[in-house]
Amino acid sequence: MAVTKIWTIKDSLQRVLDYAANPDKTEYDALAQTLHYAENDAKTKLNESAQLVTGIHCRADHAWEDMRAVQERFSKTDGVVALHAYQSFREGEVTPEQCHEIGVALARKVWGKRFQVLVATHMNTDNLHNHFVINSVSYVDGKKYEQRRSQYAEFRAASDKLCREYGLSVVEQPKAKEPARYARMREAIDQACEDASTAEDFHRALYRQGYIFGSDPNRRYATIRARDGGRAVRLYRLGEEYDLAAIDDRLRENYLLYGPRLYELKHPPRQYTPKRYRPKDTYAGKGILQIFLEVFFGESQMHRLYLY
Repeated sequence: MAVTKIWTIKDSLQRVLDYAANPDKTEYDALAQTLHYAENDAKTKLNESAQLVTGIHCRADHAWEDMRAVQERFSKTDGVVALHAYQSFREGEVTPEQCHEIGVALARKVWGKRFQVLVATHMNTDNLHNHFVINSVSYVDGKKYEQRRSQYAEFRAASDKLCREYGLSVVEQPKAKEPARYARMREAIDQACEDASTAEDFHRALYRQGYIFGSDPNRRYATIRARDGGRAVRLYRLGEEYDLAAIDDRLRENYLLYGPRLYELKHPPRQYTPKRYRPKDTYAGKGILQIFLEVFFGESQMHRLYLY
């Protein structure tokens, strides 16, 4: 199983660091720093006679000079100067030699036709892993490495293919996150199955909850969709227990237990009682004097008519 990553290296101003691989050189750029990290002796030395570092179209022990020469030849020493990629294997799945062999094969397949690559196998962790430093400038035509969104997918696909060829496991693509509306649809179907014993009532129960159920016999799949819009969802996407056959079984069981009128039992229709008109008794509960004052001195202005 190989885990892969890839990222770009941008050249900031020269950095003052201790360059262990070359004690006489104390100033070096981002490309040199990345190469030094990849080919660090403490991480790549297998034994006294072998070091797991390979240069593709460049010398392993002079990778910086060779890559820098290409950049200077095409006057492209700024911006993204390199790409740094990573390939890690499961603990105990490969030997250091196998890890490096796969890494070199991967580098040749993905970048080797146009770019210089340094491949270094690190053994400083439990998971053996390869580092790839890719010159951003092609030695063939001087064009910069094309930055695309698909570059990681292509790198990973090539790594997975090699792992299969070597009989190694691969990391399967994770399942896409399920839309939240699927859970709400399942809840609505469950509630409708509790409230109905016939297909017609099942449709009514879903409609009551804000969903439209589609089970046209001329269509291959039954669907459910929200009344307020949105795309219809095929039932099989919600799981086997929510396909049309499973729903029919649940409705049939309700029919045997409760008969055809389960929905009316759960949701009895409201009884409408029309209100009778009763004229408002304006003077109910009022005394004679209060009534007299309201009639003659209130809004009716009866006292004016009387005086007249």
